[in-house]
Amino acid sequence: MPDITATDIAALEAEIAAIEAEHAVTAARVDALLSRPVAPRPITTRERMDALWAGVAQLERDSRVQERYQRRIARAIDAL
Repeated sequence: MPDITATDIAALEAEIAAIEAEHAVTAARVDALLSRPVAPRPITTRERMDALWAGVAQLERDSRVQERYQRRIARAIDAL
């Protein structure tokens, strides 16, 4: 193995610095891409209808619960 000179070391250091600089640029680009919000895909009509029907079903359940509470309150008032 030949002797390594100061020039060889300086060239190697310069090459390492260039690789590190290239990595920093790439890392910054990746970070910038990852920080961008992802646009949601458009909601289909089927998904909207499903969401509406799920809302209707939840309202029906909530209404039944409310009616039970009202009956309990009415019984409690009648018991007074």
